[in-house]
Amino acid sequence: MPSPPRTGDTVTARSNTHSDTLVQPGRCRTHGVVQATKQVPRIRFPFVVYGALRLWAQWCPFRCPTCGGPVGRA
Repeated sequence: MPSPPRTGDTVTARSNTHSDTLVQPGRCRTHGVVQATKQVPRIRFPFVVYGALRLWAQWCPFRCPTCGGPVGRA
């Protein structure tokens, strides 16, 4: 049985869409401590295009699920 995620770890949630949702605790300027999310596309054909999109999405900040503003580390 896998151990539960530690505070500050990033968790990946999968769905039937073509992207993964990364979830991480963070601090929103408006709402305080939240479970911040960001969408990262899965690799599929054409691999070069989706590879570049995935790499770009990794550099984007996590977002507050309520207001959509960028979130810093908790």
